[in-house]
Parts: sequence; C-alpha cells; structure tokens
Amino acid sequence: MLVSLGAAAIDRLRRIPRIHDNPHLICGKLPSSRLVNLRAAWKRVGGAADIEDVRLHDLRRTVGSWLVQQGASLHLVGSVLNHKDTKTTAGYAYFQTQEREPRWQCTGKR
Repeated sequence: MLVSLGAAAIDRLRRIPRIHDNPHLICGKLPSSRLVNLRAAWKRVGGAADIEDVRLHDLRRTVGSWLVQQGASLHLVGSVLNHKDTKTTAGYAYFQTQEREPRWQCTGKR
C-alpha cells in the first residue's frame, strides 16, 4: 500500500537512526525484524503525556472521522485506515451527515 506523506513527516522519518543490516526503518527487538507491537511504546508516551484511557484505535477512529468531515471519500478513508471490508468503512458515513464548518467564507467584499 502506498501512502502519501507530507514534508514534515518525511523529514522526521529521515532523522531516525538506521541499524546496520536491518532493512526496516522502525526496527523490532530481533535482528532484521520490524516493530510489531506498539503497546509498550504507547504506554510510555501516554505516561509521559499524562493521558489515560486513550487507545491507538481511538486515534485511528479520530483520523477517519476527521477525514470524512473534511470531505474525503469513504474509499480514501478505507485506504488510509487499511480496512479490508467496505462495511467497516461505511460506519464513517455518519460523519458525512454532520454539519461541517465552511472551508471558506464569502464576505461579499472583493
């Protein structure tokens, strides 16, 4: 799957130190492995930020709802969230019916 990243994200990824003989950008504990589970890292981040009761899945759902509220298609949302079933993504259609803030306002002046 291809994902478009902004310049700030690419810059941050380039700053991650590479480990010799490991093809993965974010490495796991075993040689030549990728990071598989974020639970321990997420627990450290949550503790440092003094936040409780926030799961990584909550962040996924927030991203999905924000995308739909900003007018993104359900197809795009499903792709970003890597949904295998369109029924899963269809749950985000609710956010299409919510009142959206206008992207721009017309003041009548030029």
